[in-house]
Amino acid sequence: MYGPSRDQARALFFETWRRWRDGLPLEGMQAVALEAILAHPEYHGVLSDPARHLERDYPPEAGETNPFLHLALHVALAEQLATDQPPGIRAAFDALLARRRERHAAEHAAIDCLAEMVWRAQRAALRRRASPAQRRSYNPPGWAANQAARSSISRWVRFAAKPFMIALFRLPAL
Repeated sequence: MYGPSRDQARALFFETWRRWRDGLPLEGMQAVALEAILAHPEYHGVLSDPARHLERDYPPEAGETNPFLHLALHVALAEQLATDQPPGIRAAFDALLARRRERHAAEHAAIDCLAEMVWRAQRAALRRRASPAQRRSYNPPGWAANQAARSSISRWVRFAAKPFMIALFRLPAL
């Protein structure tokens, strides 16, 4: 797992989509990213217009899903499954897939758990830096835009493995 900046991560998706549409060969992570992109046609318009969407924010209070975060979570899960890191994640996902019976639905259930773990890590990191009064309000400054929290996501995801796997095993069949 690597820790790109927000713009680098978005550039991966923009470039992957452009290369695929132009019939050019994909490189490295682009093949994994393309699988996620093709599974989400609702994001194709966003990926076709990098000038408009590279810098765009997707605050949770706006009620929109961040397409880049969503695609990145698919890529992160694919990396974890490919390497079975943390150990046992592949078996946990296979069990989830057997219950869900559709790969994309199983991936969404798994990345929902992963997204929750990332959110908790961001929240905890910001709370540790907040003053006591801010901790009580659960609203530390810079919550939505704190670059340090954003850049720590990829590092933290590696340490979130155990709670993530526990959450995977507890997912109900739908």
